[in-house]
Amino acid sequence: MNSIIKKTIFLVSLLLSGYLFLSPLLAIKNTEPLVGEFERILVQHEGRLKPMDTVARIYLLIFSGRTSFKGKSASEWLLNTLSHTTAAYDEKVFKINNPDILSALKITTPEKDHYYSFNQIREPLQAMHSDFSALYAKPKTDRTRIEDQLLEVYMKTIRYFDIGRTFAMFVPDIVVGNEQLAKDLELVPGVGANYFHFVRKTALIYDKIRQLNAVVGGELSEEERSLVDLITILNAKKEGVSSLVLSIMPAAGAGKWSTPWELMDKQETDIREKTMLDILNKAFLAMYAGDTLATKYMAEFNEMSPSRENVSLELYYNKGDFFYRSLYCYIGALLLLMSSWLFWPLALGRISFSFVVVGALLHLVGLVLRMFIMGRPPVSNLYESIIFVGFIAVASCIFLECRRKNSLGIFAAALCGSLLHFVGFSYASDGDTMGMLVAVLDSNFWLATHVVTITIGYGTAIVAGILAHVYLFLRNARRMDSVSLSELFRNLLGLALVSLFFTTLGTILGGIWADQSWGRFWGWDPKENGALLIVLWFLALIHGRLCEILKETGFAIGLVLGNVVVAVAWFGVNLLNVGLHTYGFTDNIATNLLAFCLAEVVLAIAFSLTSPRQVISS
Repeated sequence: MNSIIKKTIFLVSLLLSGYLFLSPLLAIKNTEPLVGEFERILVQHEGRLKPMDTVARIYLLIFSGRTSFKGKSASEWLLNTLSHTTAAYDEKVFKINNPDILSALKITTPEKDHYYSFNQIREPLQAMHSDFSALYAKPKTDRTRIEDQLLEVYMKTIRYFDIGRTFAMFVPDIVVGNEQLAKDLELVPGVGANYFHFVRKTALIYDKIRQLNAVVGGELSEEERSLVDLITILNAKKEGVSSLVLSIMPAAGAGKWSTPWELMDKQETDIREKTMLDILNKAFLAMYAGDTLATKYMAEFNEMSPSRENVSLELYYNKGDFFYRSLYCYIGALLLLMSSWLFWPLALGRISFSFVVVGALLHLVGLVLRMFIMGRPPVSNLYESIIFVGFIAVASCIFLECRRKNSLGIFAAALCGSLLHFVGFSYASDGDTMGMLVAVLDSNFWLATHVVTITIGYGTAIVAGILAHVYLFLRNARRMDSVSLSELFRNLLGLALVSLFFTTLGTILGGIWADQSWGRFWGWDPKENGALLIVLWFLALIHGRLCEILKETGFAIGLVLGNVVVAVAWFGVNLLNVGLHTYGFTDNIATNLLAFCLAEVVLAIAFSLTSPRQVISS
């Protein structure tokens, strides 16, 4: 029976893994052809070339906090926004939770799901334009949190409006009614044409303007009045609709790419640039006409764009949503493990372990793909460091479970993985953009040594802290025999030693990096002080234990408080906004950090009060 259970669990795990890893490929294959070509368009964005799908996910994440919209992928949402902008302005894409912001925007009836359309917030924001100009000039340190959030909403609407105008020159919304003028411009009278067509007829239009200026006195003919109206429309189009957001037109060499508007206004364009603009024009005209040739033209545009080997890899990463999938596995493992405490302990325990392993594999694949796409270790910002530390914590717990086989490793892995994923996702809109590195981190060697090493130290410290909670609970509740408690404590001591080693090594390597980058090994920077604080805390705990000043319970309480030290060193230093290391993101950190630290301190006090004095210290 035991052998059958093992084989069944192995087969289920294999099928689950196959589905989770192969389904992104099926999603790419089953994508609507036009959307599939659109999401492969290369965009020069934040210092690197990205497929349009990545850019779409970034902006949708910024606006709505999601990577899909009403059952549509981010690429489908963006294509719809670019091609049907007027209708898109009524799509409820902006997430606003704060009632004070809604009050400032004069929205008296809040939406139940907290999502609002561009048209709902556009007019009140326009009325406050002068206030925002003054607010933007105001130093960030002098702005209130409400002012920051209101300014953030304002900047999002500006970006949304700008994105929506990217392909406005291809919209056939300019009608020439005069037959003679339409004939001269190679148009059908009364049928809409786009701005791009008129740009191609610039020489002819200028010639007609010169003829019009040469007319002295007398009334304008119908054709001349139609020409004046047309010029007015074209000027308004140029001033109010041009956009400089999506740079999809390749540069001749390694220079900056252009937006369609920039390239169209360029004084001299080569044959390749003209051809690409023409193809893009044909693609959108076919799209508006409902013609399937739109897909063919979009594919031709992509063929003319410089190839990039890892576009398919990045699309696979995007479709995979590996970190979300690993989160589901961790949560599933936690639920299965808790169920095993009630019934079928052997079978459910093993299934929960397989879920943790599959989740860790998904977690690892996401990190590895991100590393290949960016060409650097995935630890350059707060979001990436949280995801990476989460994997280190889960891997450490899996190792412990393989050694001890007592389900505590499964519990700690599922808990660490889930919690750190949730924390990381809250910063995804700031950090999950896969942009270029800030200057302080622009070194692959040091990212692969100092930053990775120090984050491994963070991960093992967190695992030690979580298992310390478990140890104290089981000891105080007398739910585990002394032998098992001693084994668990040895795990705590081992994790503390591993954490001390990596944080110490990482701090030393950081000093060497600082010496090479800034000409000094140590400058008492807040981030440096935070790393030193972790090292000193774990040194004090281990010294106290080796000298028998701290008993097992006292050492475990110290590890619980170690979570506070790690959190302050990891997140807290970013709140100071000083020093050379403030490259993290600080929004929403203060309240959450304070709540976490207070909760840990309260738990530590509770454990110390419920434990006899002699088992804490001597």
